[in-house]
Amino acid sequence: MNLSIGWMKHLTILFAIGAAAAGHDRAAALNYQFTKVAETGEQFTALGAPSINNPGLVVFKASLPDGREGVFADGGGAIQQHYLTEQGTSIIGGISVNDRRDVVFLAGDLSYLGAKQVLAQIDGQIEVVAMLGIRDLLTEGAINNSRQIAFRRLLVSVEDGTYLSQGFRSPSESVTGTIASTQPIISFPFFGSMVSPAINNLGQFVFADFINGKNGVYLNDRGAVSLIYEFPDGNTRFGGMSINDASEVAFALLPDRRTGQGVFGLFVDSGGVLRAIAGTDSGFAPHLQEAVPTLNNAGQIVFLGNQLDSGLGIFIAGNDAPERLIGVGDLLDGASVWSLSLGKESLNDRGQIVFAASFDDGRTAIFRADPIPEPATLTLGIAATVLLATSMARRRGRRSPSL
Repeated sequence: MNLSIGWMKHLTILFAIGAAAAGHDRAAALNYQFTKVAETGEQFTALGAPSINNPGLVVFKASLPDGREGVFADGGGAIQQHYLTEQGTSIIGGISVNDRRDVVFLAGDLSYLGAKQVLAQIDGQIEVVAMLGIRDLLTEGAINNSRQIAFRRLLVSVEDGTYLSQGFRSPSESVTGTIASTQPIISFPFFGSMVSPAINNLGQFVFADFINGKNGVYLNDRGAVSLIYEFPDGNTRFGGMSINDASEVAFALLPDRRTGQGVFGLFVDSGGVLRAIAGTDSGFAPHLQEAVPTLNNAGQIVFLGNQLDSGLGIFIAGNDAPERLIGVGDLLDGASVWSLSLGKESLNDRGQIVFAASFDDGRTAIFRADPIPEPATLTLGIAATVLLATSMARRRGRRSPSL
């Protein structure tokens, strides 16, 4: 009797997983369960692209009915506010989050030369990572689990001319939760790409620039700078980057918006071996939006792509060809998807993906896509459980010989 109860428990758990999946929107090509995290309505008037950490905390920017903007988070329960701007200022670009629930973001005046600050919320306290004034430029930052922050800053000086410097901050060893002074890593007389850098948990970060006559993607390995990929011509622009803890680097290249000339593709560099993930040879075409790739420690990569036979969508790839998660025109949450966007860190090591979707009914919502077992896996699991239960029952049914 006890055996039967235990056997039924195992079956109930397995069937419950399958039943839960049936109650949510699912992509046709991949086996994912979609959960809505937030949507526009009474609480929010607009939503930005989200990021996610390994424990599953989803962070995103949102606009409130009173005109202010804020950074919000949802870890599977109630939505919590991390930061709220003053009237007239905005959250600019994407948000970075580490596994300690610290967040880094850019806030300030939306105008091209308006004042901006890279801010970090460390242990619930707001810290100013970097700030600039008139005629300076600044990108959003990226934070790792050691609370190291990489960002990008363009400084304009009458004496020195215009130069670009790579910013980097490490936490103070004497005071927990504070950030030490800024240390410029590289400076040179060139107005390079203002795409924000990416950083891993080893303290390595990647960026795109023109150094010593070479325009390309560079790796800063704790002070040692090396060229990963050199752009073949001046028409190619940079579409975003990501680096994992195995020092693998994913980056996107896009043609010039005006001329259409230049290299297009999504690539992963693994120890000097360059692998093409998506491009014209694999049925993808350039599009106006950035590719925004995220690479996790399992070697999976998620990106926004324009596939010739299916259109604009979110794709995930590993060692195999990219597969479509969801795309424009698909039905989700009872409406047709009108546009999609990905954040700075849209994929975690558990394979969870977060994205923002706008619909033809005027709504915008943030979703988390959770991988679920394939039907074949569930069938094998049930079969194995039945065989185990049968074997145990037979063993218990045997009698020892009488003495």
